[in-house]
Amino acid sequence: MSRRLRREEEPHPEDEVVTILTVCVGNVCRSPLAEQLIRARLAEYRLDHVELASAGLGAMVGEPMQPLPARWSQHYGGDPRGAVGKQICENYVQAADVILTLTRELRDQLVREYPRALSRTFSLGEFVALLELAGSLNAPAPRSFFEAHQDDERDYSQAGRFRELVRAAGQRRSLVAGVQDDVKDPMGRSEAFHEAVAAQIDGLSTRLVLGLQRRLQED
Repeated sequence: MSRRLRREEEPHPEDEVVTILTVCVGNVCRSPLAEQLIRARLAEYRLDHVELASAGLGAMVGEPMQPLPARWSQHYGGDPRGAVGKQICENYVQAADVILTLTRELRDQLVREYPRALSRTFSLGEFVALLELAGSLNAPAPRSFFEAHQDDERDYSQAGRFRELVRAAGQRRSLVAGVQDDVKDPMGRSEAFHEAVAAQIDGLSTRLVLGLQRRLQED
């Protein structure tokens, strides 16, 4: 990640970027595809100041993105050039404002390895479902939340609003506990399976960006 590590006590200037980290196992199929398609949708809907990265919990370090996911990335408007497997590490986790795994099992594994990332870690489908909940995620959260984040201390830049949105989503994740949202691993599977996975990730990426766009405009 190019952005320096975020420190909670530092101010967040208006033009500060926020970072979305996508995570799978090998980081040569699903997570780079999600990274690339979310980036493409962000550009399409002109949502600025968001940086994307991806990594794997058991990465094929230095290996290029697999040919079929790379082909589908291009098909859906992504850019797979230069994508290689990267192993997740403490620096990646600390720098991410939200971490999106491709399955809930991977989410749980990541949180076991990096427990301090719990409030910022979701499966991709889980986070999309939270963004699409009826009502405002920015509505009053439990009192303990506001004891630590008083209104007069909140950061109302886009970066600050994004981080508040992630915190609020973490408070409400139980509301989407029954959603079936995993993106299955296509490694070694048929071309048709890869096609279905790519279509699923493209759909989730579009819904994610539309949800962010709507939520960041809420009062």
